[in-house]
Amino acid sequence: MLAREIERQPSYADYLYLRISEEKEELRVRVSDIAYIYRTETGPLVLRRYDASSVIFWESLNAVQKLLDPEMFCRASRNFIITRDAVERTRKHRDQGMILELIPPCDEIVKVSKDAKKEVEESIKNEIRSLNDDEIKH
Repeated sequence: MLAREIERQPSYADYLYLRISEEKEELRVRVSDIAYIYRTETGPLVLRRYDASSVIFWESLNAVQKLLDPEMFCRASRNFIITRDAVERTRKHRDQGMILELIPPCDEIVKVSKDAKKEVEESIKNEIRSLNDDEIKH
C-alpha cells in the first residue's frame, strides 16, 4: 500500500521551461534559482532569481503554480508566487493582511490579504523552523 501512495504523489521538475516570446521561444530556468514570480499590470509574468536577474515570460500564474512544489513555493496573493526563503520581513497591514518584503527586493508591493495571511505565515514559519532544525543538527 505504501508503494501506491508514493506513486500518487506528484513529482516536480528541477527546471521550468518558460515561453519568453510570442513566437513560443522557450528558456530553461532551474527551479532552485527562483525567488519569486509575479504578474505585471501589463500582462506578462516576471520571474526573479536569487541573483536578482529577471525573466519576462508569457504564461498564466495558475499554470506555473501547478508546476511548482508547494513545499517550496507559496501563493502569496493573486499576483505573487514566492519561495518561502525569499521573505526578508513581514509588516502588518491596516486591513489585517500583511506586506512582504522580499529578497531580492521587488518594485511591486506584495500585499497578502487577511484571508491568505494564515497560510502564508505558516509557510514562512515552516521555512524558519526547518532552518533552525538544520542549525541544531550541525
